[in-house]
Amino acid sequence: MDRKTLIGLGLIMAIVVVYMQFFLFPETEPIDPEVAETLELADPRPEALSDSFADFASPINVADEQATFAFTEPIAKQTDLFDIVFDPQGGSITSLRLREHADVEGRHVDLVVRPGQDRFFDVVFGDYRTEPLTALFDFEQLDAYTFQFSRVLLDQDGAPFTLTKRYHFAPGSYLFQVSVEIDHSLNEFPALDFDGIGYTLAVAPQIGPEYGSLGGGLFAASSAELREFWNFTNGKAGSQRFPRGQQVVTERKHVTWSAIVGKYFAVIAEPAVAFDQVTYDARPDPEIDRRGALYFSRPPLTSSRNEDTFRVYAGPRNPTEMVRYNESDPFGGGGHEFERAVSRRPLIGWLSNLLRGLLDLLYRLIPNYGVAIILMTILIKAILFPLTKKSMESTAKMGALSPKINALREKHKGNPQKMNQEMAQLYKKEGVNPAGGCLPILLQMPIFFALFDLLSTNFDLRGAVFIASWIADLSSPETLFSIGGLDVRILPFVMSGSQLFQTRLTQSNTGSQRQMKFMMYGLPIVFFFILYGMPSGLVVYWTMQNFLSIGQQLYFNEKRKRDAAGGSDSAGKGGGGKKPPTRSK
Repeated sequence: MDRKTLIGLGLIMAIVVVYMQFFLFPETEPIDPEVAETLELADPRPEALSDSFADFASPINVADEQATFAFTEPIAKQTDLFDIVFDPQGGSITSLRLREHADVEGRHVDLVVRPGQDRFFDVVFGDYRTEPLTALFDFEQLDAYTFQFSRVLLDQDGAPFTLTKRYHFAPGSYLFQVSVEIDHSLNEFPALDFDGIGYTLAVAPQIGPEYGSLGGGLFAASSAELREFWNFTNGKAGSQRFPRGQQVVTERKHVTWSAIVGKYFAVIAEPAVAFDQVTYDARPDPEIDRRGALYFSRPPLTSSRNEDTFRVYAGPRNPTEMVRYNESDPFGGGGHEFERAVSRRPLIGWLSNLLRGLLDLLYRLIPNYGVAIILMTILIKAILFPLTKKSMESTAKMGALSPKINALREKHKGNPQKMNQEMAQLYKKEGVNPAGGCLPILLQMPIFFALFDLLSTNFDLRGAVFIASWIADLSSPETLFSIGGLDVRILPFVMSGSQLFQTRLTQSNTGSQRQMKFMMYGLPIVFFFILYGMPSGLVVYWTMQNFLSIGQQLYFNEKRKRDAAGGSDSAGKGGGGKKPPTRSK
């Protein structure tokens, strides 16, 4: 394999590996340096963590252990967008189903990853390691959308105070309010100071829907539900980073909002005031793939009556839905910028948006995203055809030069420097670019990455059906059947087979056997493993562009044969068909 071709192939693979490793997995943005200075590592030794995730019992006692309550079992309520289950023990949410969105089993998506077991909006008197308060609360429904829990407790001095949690939903809104009110009965400051923390509100341990392996790295199953922490501070949004080896990070600075986000859904909490400590907890959990809990801690209270309000967005990670709360929300606010928690890939975001617009346009013509992807592939190939044609011509010229190249290799096999020098002169003389055959693949890479971003994070493509009995979700890998928990997919094999055949056609006229074998077997194998766990829409695109490339190459090869045959016939006729000059009389 000549040096320039090797460099070209190496460049292609370097682009794939570097971009996927550092830009696609994981997706992060640098935190503002001013914010980064406030990070404090909490519990840096994983072995110090308890199995129960609670190192300290709740230090708060109830005022009357013998009190009776009307509700002791879970309480189910419904709005137009949510099915909610409250637990009177602690007044927390144990199920939050989205009525307009279904999971892979056809059920309403539950944003509580383990319904009935996990709890959202627990009050914790201490930090994230403290057990939440689970005493029975009185329940009252104030109106069709407002639900209240209250209980008299005792502070650290034994004085009674009333803790009230109030949930206020709104018609047609994924935004709701959670209020925590503390009212001291003696009109004094409540004695609630736990190492500088008055109390903590928890969103733990993860958001739903239930998902499988998170994966990571180059050959990860990209269809798996990712989970990330995001925050918005000083006008900048980004995913929360964890220093190497750390599983818990406490940020001691006021954050506008913090979020736990998945591929398609998000829970975003925005405290109104006073909260200047947020803890991001990613400790391993034996029952779920990754812990992702948020804890908002406030300073000790300085008044006899205090009410803190959170605006909570719990719904689709869809900018179209999120942006509507910027102008106004049902509770008199606005300007939340929740859409900043939606993926924005570096470098190729503009191209992803362009492809999204093109795909939506084609979808309006034919309402099937699989067909729209195929039509988009045809348009892209048509636009790139002039460059593809030049690449084919360059490859053909390289094949014609093979005898001369092999002769130079044989002549200077003991002097590589001289051999490369004379090869460069030969390429220049013949007007051949040895790396020209790599140009179409290089041009496809930005489109490949942009389409990956489009198909794997665009909410509108979630559950998009191409062929109902086979490719039922273009945002996920197709599965023909499973054996022992291993998903068997046919589309990546079709893709690799078509790429193998295409490469064989492309390299059939080159003289380098080593180059032919590497291109024929190496790249299809690499792309097989890269794409095996990718969204099926991306594999449909790559497979279709392989078939189109095969058609182009067959046409080009046939045209070359016709041109060569036509040139030979013309030469024969021109050489032997001339009439001898006649003499004039």
